Parts: sequence; C-alpha cells; structure tokens
Amino acid sequence: MKKLLCIMISAIMIVGIFSSLPLSSLAASQKVKLKKSSATLKIKKKNGKTVYGSTTIKIKKAKGVKINKVTYKSSSKKIAKVTSKGKVKATKKGSAKISVKVKYKYKKKTYIKALTFNVIVKDLRTAAPTASTEAPTEPASTEVTQPTAPTQETEPATQSPTECNDTIALNSVPNPTNTKYSFEDTEFLKKLSKFSNKLYAMSAQEENGNYTMSPVSVYMAVSMLYAIGSEDVKSDVRELTGMDDGDFASTGDLVRYLSRTRDYNGTTITQLNLTNSIWLNTGLQADPNVLNSLASDCFCNAFETPFYADNQAANQAIRDFIKKNTNGLIDQNFNIPKSTLFTMINTLYFKDLWSTEYLNMTTEQRNFNYADGSSKTLEFLSSDYIDGQIQETDTSRYFYTTTSAGYKVKLILPKNGCTLKQAMSAENLNTINQDTEFNEIDSNNAHHYTCCIFPSFKVESSTPLAEVLTKNKQLENAFGGFTSPLVSSDIVLSDIVHRVVLDVNKKGVEGAAVTLFQYAGATPPDETVKIYHDFVLDKNFGFIITDKSDVVLFEGQITNP
Repeated sequence: MKKLLCIMISAIMIVGIFSSLPLSSLAASQKVKLKKSSATLKIKKKNGKTVYGSTTIKIKKAKGVKINKVTYKSSSKKIAKVTSKGKVKATKKGSAKISVKVKYKYKKKTYIKALTFNVIVKDLRTAAPTASTEAPTEPASTEVTQPTAPTQETEPATQSPTECNDTIALNSVPNPTNTKYSFEDTEFLKKLSKFSNKLYAMSAQEENGNYTMSPVSVYMAVSMLYAIGSEDVKSDVRELTGMDDGDFASTGDLVRYLSRTRDYNGTTITQLNLTNSIWLNTGLQADPNVLNSLASDCFCNAFETPFYADNQAANQAIRDFIKKNTNGLIDQNFNIPKSTLFTMINTLYFKDLWSTEYLNMTTEQRNFNYADGSSKTLEFLSSDYIDGQIQETDTSRYFYTTTSAGYKVKLILPKNGCTLKQAMSAENLNTINQDTEFNEIDSNNAHHYTCCIFPSFKVESSTPLAEVLTKNKQLENAFGGFTSPLVSSDIVLSDIVHRVVLDVNKKGVEGAAVTLFQYAGATPPDETVKIYHDFVLDKNFGFIITDKSDVVLFEGQITNP
C-alpha cells in the first residue's frame, strides 16, 4: 500500500512539473512588449520644406527582465525606414510593418520574442479632395491604346456591402483611383507571372475538358492570408508564390494599377474591377490595427455578418455582394458553414471590346477538329492583323490579339505530337508570357503581320483549390491551423472556393472570378515587303488573358468550344 502511494505521489509531481512548463514559458514571454504597437506618420510641407514624420519604437519590460539585444527590420524601406535604435522615419505614402526581435533574460533563462509595429504614412503635401480619391493620381501613360472617338475614364463600381440588415460595414475603403501608368516594379510582375503559371499548371493537372481560372484573383486572396498569417504560414506563402515581404507590400499598388473603367457616349466599353473583403462572424473581436493594415495595404473592406446566428442571411449577403461586383456573372450560394470565424473574398470583373472597338470582330465558318478525330463546323473569330510572326517553343506555337484597351489574348496551339498539357505546362507558359518580341521584321527586311483565327467560346470552371494545394503540399501550416495576429483564437484555413466565368465572342471579352478563403476555429526602318500570316486554332488550344504588363487575368484550355 505504501509503495502504491509513493508511486501515485511521484506521478502527480511529474505531471505537475511538465504541465507547469508551458505556463512558465508563456508568463516569461509576456514580460516584454511594445509600449504602443502602431503609429501614423505624416509627410507635409513646412516653411517651404518637406518634413518627414518620425517616431521611436519603445520596449516595455517587467521587473527582473534584462534586455540583451533588439533588432528592427522594415517590410518596406520605400515607405518607412528604421534605425538600429528603433527610430522610424516616413519615406512615402503607404503602410509598412516593422519587425522587432527582442532577446532578453528572465530568471537566468534567455528568451527571444518577435513583435510587430505597424506604420501608416500619410502624405499631406497634396491632399485629396474627397475620400473616394484618396489614392494618388498617377501620370498618364502613353502605352494605353487610344480609341478613335473620345472616351471618359470613370470610377469603378462602388464596393457597397449588402442589403442584409444584420451585416455591418466596419470600415470605409476608398475605390482605387483609375490609373493610366505602367506598373514600375518589373521584378514583382515576373514573380507574379511565374506564380500564375505554376498555380494554373497545378490546378489543371486533372482537367481534360474546357477549363479556366483567374490567378490574379487567387493572388489577392493569398496576399490577404499573408497579412494575417503566422510566421510559419508566411513562410509557406513565400514558398508558394516566390515572393517576399516587399512584394506583398505592392498588393495595393497592383489593385490601383489594374482598376480601370472607360466609357464612350455613356456606355462602358472597358472595365476591370477588383474587390477585396473580409467578413467576420458577428461578435468576433478582431484587432483593429490588422483590419486597418488590410484596408491600407490591400483595399480590403471589412464587414461583420452572422455566420452562426443567421447563417442563411450571412450567405445571402455574401451572394448579393459577389453578384453585384461580378456584374451578375457569378450568382450562387456558397454555403459558408456556421462554424466560420471569418472569410476573405476577392472578386474580379473584366470586360473589353476588341481592337476594332465599335464593330464586332469578323466571323467565318470553319471546322474545329476534336481529339477523337471528329470535327464540327463552328463560328470562328478573325482578329486584326498585328505586327509579328507566329512564335514557337519546343511544345507549342503561339500568337496574340488585343482588345480596345490593350489587353492581350494569347493563343497557344500544341505542336503535332505534343499534348495540350505539355503546351500549357508552367515552364512553357512562363516562356510565352515573358515574350515581347514577335520578329515583325525578318533578316530580309520584310515586315510580317499575323491574324489569329479562333472559335468563340464560353467556359465556366470551379477549382477545388484546397484539394489542389494540399495535394501539392502547399500552405500546410494554414490548413493545419495557426495563430493569427487578427484574432486571439487559433484558426485554420478550412476551404478555398474558386469560381470563374469567361465569355470570348465576336463583341469582346467578359469574365468574372471569385476566390473565397474560409477560416474556422482551429481544430486539431527602310520600305519593307509586307507578309501576312493566318494562325488557325482549329483543334485543342490554350489561352492566357493578360493586361499590358502581362499580369495574368485568366488562363485556360479549350477542347470543345
């Protein structure tokens, strides 16, 4: 009996020792924190000189703590610089995060704690007249294809929340200012193109019929995940995208650059509209600093909606929001479950006429040849002749046509003996999307022109992105559960919805996409000869639709137009 009692007492002591270790470590980690976690710095004119606002990050420590070393790093030196002493100085308008690492001793043990200081920089030298034009107006570009008749640039459609009485807007995000400038960060665009093509190749692995997706829509949702992710999640996102902190800091600039609406005689002929939003379950306490960062960095609207208390109303509110921001092309119930803590959504809507602008593209009847050897007579579209020749890779031939505002439709035909999968591989798509030379002038000084002839097509696709990424071992920490600075509880990326509708016809191109990340509570020269070519896509073919800087809006394949 005594022996048994001794064993029980020993067991209790051992359990007590081990169960106290995490609590002890947690208590020690709470001995060091920032006196304040954010600051708004201003750039203004004073006595004819520009004054750049600054602040100093201060560490607050408990009694008995000895700080050995503190290091500081800015996510964007272009926006805010930080010295080795923690002094932060504004550089230009935008937002940045200062990563602070504190190495300290407490009760003879050494600890390292990572902290984040959020900085918002406002430029007051040229104040905007209204909230809706808060983003800076950029200089006009000479690259935009000008129409033959006067046009007017207008603001994108307002990203209003919903008619649901139980859904409340938590912030006010200005519409991105219409822009006419080129995106200056070419290295970022190369990374974005590689990510787009990698994602498409992964997603289309099991697709044998018509298929499409919108890589830039997925990128927007991924960038929002990056903003709320733990360090492990951010590491996974960097691996997936090939990007770093500085690249993700450009997300807001990308939204501003892409957003565009152009009217002619009261009719919209060009529109590209992106919306980012976060929908929080009613009563969920979210860090306002993180919501502010999402708004400033990603133009992310924040709403509160009753996923748990009134799931039907919450789903209807989101359905209405998506329908409105995709011009009615995507109208469905996504059945977001009650257990959702919050969801992040990107919507994309794109419309443009062909280069002929106010006339429909020329059409003709041709045979389309299917993979099984059969064929069918269909309506083919015939584009304008464009400077250049059909280009080749080891597996494909390709060329492009353009819309009225300069968006490119790149058409890809597998070579004989090659499959569509080979032609649409990530490596081949990277080669095609980086090609800007189409050899319009040959060695004999002849000038070449090429016309794309392809069938009109409409394609709708839903991609099980959670399954695709899990299968390819991507974002494992997000799917496994993580601690986010957004909310106090642990969360898990529970599902990803990606839906795309695309219609390419004799009038032009119209498409929409939605990407929805669901988060739940964590559970475990001289005169030349002119030569013309026809590029006929009369069998299985692929396509990429990009803007002028080759940002991939849509990618896909057509086997049955």
